[in-house]
Amino acid sequence: MTNVIEQLRQEKGLTFAALGRECGLTKTAVLRHCKGERNIGAEAALRYHVKLGIPLQNLRPDLY
Repeated sequence: MTNVIEQLRQEKGLTFAALGRECGLTKTAVLRHCKGERNIGAEAALRYHVKLGIPLQNLRPDLY
């Protein structure tokens, strides 16, 4: 099962590095978020929300 960030990355045809540049995150952080290896922090969730329009509830349902 892919998460919302990975799904959007694939739909847009972006690399992990390109998505990281777009959101102001490192390639490694984006890769780990997409693969579910790292929890999305509050700051990263806000960056994904602002830059990509992903609802905060989808990124961090425990916080929002």
